[in-house]
Amino acid sequence: MIGSARRVLAALAAGALLALVAAPGAAVAESGDSAGSVPLEVRDFVRDDLVDRLDRFYGDDAAGQGLDASEAEPDGIHRVWWLAEAWFEDPATEPPTVLANAWVVPVRVGDGRPGYAIVWIDPDVEAPELAGFAADPDAAEAIAGMPEAAQLIEVPEAGAWLALDDDGTLSALRSGGSGIAAPVAIDEARVERPDGAATPPGTVDPSGAVVAAVLLLLIVVAALLIMRGRRFARGPRTG
Repeated sequence: MIGSARRVLAALAAGALLALVAAPGAAVAESGDSAGSVPLEVRDFVRDDLVDRLDRFYGDDAAGQGLDASEAEPDGIHRVWWLAEAWFEDPATEPPTVLANAWVVPVRVGDGRPGYAIVWIDPDVEAPELAGFAADPDAAEAIAGMPEAAQLIEVPEAGAWLALDDDGTLSALRSGGSGIAAPVAIDEARVERPDGAATPPGTVDPSGAVVAAVLLLLIVVAALLIMRGRRFARGPRTG
C-alpha cells in the first residue's frame, strides 16, 4: 500500500515538474503579441502599472526632458528569446532558441512609438517589474510590427533585436553588431557577438529562478511522501 501511494505521488510530482518547466504560469495570447508565453501577472502589470513606472523613472523632468508618460500606452507584449548557446557552434541545433526572463513592450505616445519598455519577473519579490526603457523609436516600431507567429530574439552582446519567423527565417529588427543584414535561414545564419559588449539591464538569465522553483517543489513532494508513508505504517487507529 505504501509503495503504491508513493508511486502515485511520484507520478504526480513528475507531471508537476514537467508543467513547471514547460509552461511556467498561466499565459494568454492576445492580438499584437509575438510568439511566447505572457503570464497573466505580466499582462496585468503592463495594463495597470507600467505607465506609472515609466512616468516615475523616465517621465519629463523640470527641463521637459524625458518620456511624455501622460499620453503613453503599451502597444503589445513580446516575450524575449535568446539564441541557444549550442546554436552558435552549430546553427542546425534544435531548438535554436531559449526563453528569457523578459518581455518587451513598445510604448505608444500619440501617433509614434518613442521607445520600448522591458519587463521582467524580479526574483527578489517574485513579481513583474519594470527593468528598463530604451528610447529607440526605430526598434520600437520594428518590434511592434512583428508577425504574431515570430519569436523576438535579443542578442545582448551585439545590441541586436532579431525576429525568427515560423518558417525558420531570421531577420534583423535592429542589427546592432550581429552581422545580420538580410533575411537568412536560421540553420544557415551566423550571428556575431562582439567581445566585451555589455549586457543591457533587464536581460536576465531565467535559469536560477527555474532551478529554485524546481528544488522547492521537490522538497514539498519529498515531505508529502514521508508523511504519507508514516501514516500508512502506523495503520488505522483503534478504540
